[in-house]
Amino acid sequence: MAFLHVNKETTLTDLKDWFSESFPNLKIEFYDHSHNKGEGNVSSELLTDLNKLVSPNGNPEVELTIFDDYSTNLVEHIFRTKLHLNVQVFRKNGKNWIQTITTDNWTLKEQMERALFHKE
Repeated sequence: MAFLHVNKETTLTDLKDWFSESFPNLKIEFYDHSHNKGEGNVSSELLTDLNKLVSPNGNPEVELTIFDDYSTNLVEHIFRTKLHLNVQVFRKNGKNWIQTITTDNWTLKEQMERALFHKE
């Protein structure tokens, strides 16, 4: 389980670091637009200003709790509904990071296990 108290000083970098520390060999990236089920995001929509403050729908504080038995789809949905952020989960695959497009129904635990299987 990973828990984070998001407040008016939380940045996108803070969210990325928290997620990667909580779920090894996984990472999240933020995008301008959401993606449909089974689709990925294009790199041209990647948010690069990671010092940007998270503004959770005008609320000064939000609690995020994510369990490793949550599906990738659910995690992306939580970020979209609680923080209004378009997120794509990536899994380490050898030396590369891949979007979890075809495995969005897998749990984070399954994603991490697959990443360990492909570690070089």
